Amino acid sequence: MPDKGVVIGVNHYPGHKDLNGSENDATAFHAWLTRVDGGGLATADVKLLLSSHFAPLAAAAPSAKPTSEDVRGAFYPLITEATQSGQAIGDRLFVFFAGHGIGSVSATSAVGFVHSNSEAVYTLATDVLRYVDWFVRKGAFDSVIFIFDCCRVIQPTADPVPPMLPVFVPQGAVVKQFNAYATLYGKVARERPFPPTNVTRGYFTKAFLEALEFAAPNQNGEVTGTGIKDFTHNRIQTFSQNWNDVPVPKIDADSQADVVFCRRATAPLVELRLLIPPAAAGHMLTVHDGGPTATPMGNTPVPAVPPTMTIRLPVGMYKVVLGNKTYPTVQLTGEMDVSL
Repeated sequence: MPDKGVVIGVNHYPGHKDLNGSENDATAFHAWLTRVDGGGLATADVKLLLSSHFAPLAAAAPSAKPTSEDVRGAFYPLITEATQSGQAIGDRLFVFFAGHGIGSVSATSAVGFVHSNSEAVYTLATDVLRYVDWFVRKGAFDSVIFIFDCCRVIQPTADPVPPMLPVFVPQGAVVKQFNAYATLYGKVARERPFPPTNVTRGYFTKAFLEALEFAAPNQNGEVTGTGIKDFTHNRIQTFSQNWNDVPVPKIDADSQADVVFCRRATAPLVELRLLIPPAAAGHMLTVHDGGPTATPMGNTPVPAVPPTMTIRLPVGMYKVVLGNKTYPTVQLTGEMDVSL
């Protein structure tokens, strides 16, 4: 059975503060999802909804899109097919949201996605987790993956509204689930420009997509939810020297019923760039893996004019030794610069 996807990214909020990275995040996730060596979904099986699709963009909130009806419209074909079929309609369902979000005053499990036509005095948000739960209870897919790169702050004057969905009697279907949130309940998510392109991205989606690219596969060649969870948590910590500036993700992955994101034979290599001081000329530079035997991964003398030395390594833990000095262990989770 085919996999399906719904990917939504909203930058345009005339009644609130516009965002700069949500559409970039949604577009990047859509690109991975539809790559043969990524998620492997057919483009026709993924609905991509961006605020820029509604150009010219409305200047006033009441006319801005996408609205709650536009979001419902993205799910409507799948809801209709699942309702009419009465059985599973696909193997995996991917649901991705990036934009403004709120938490619920009354329920920590509710996830409010703020719509483009929301106003400052009256926040319009839909509890989009209800869509995900509907497909799970319906048993419409074998695995359901939900990714939410939005704030979850509480607004005492607003609460996420549940969408109108068809009613049915659950049959107790067993469905694998993976839920990933950019931040904890009541907390903010963040975005910023990332070098070298300085394109604005959400911290969470940036780390999550690097996990999809670089997380090590298991013994069966599968990149699973637990592997994605561990990599994302480790990688996002490297985005700032001040941990208080980086949101703490909440990722729910079940190691006993793990979701498979993709397959690859071996872990890909990433660049470790070592910035070497001039005084190190002539000294020996060695990079060891983080194992108990400290296997050398590279061993070379530093030239007279020390350059930035680049080594391509699998994701993992490494120790750098320059001359007789051993540096703190490096946790390589993606491309990284280390000053010695």
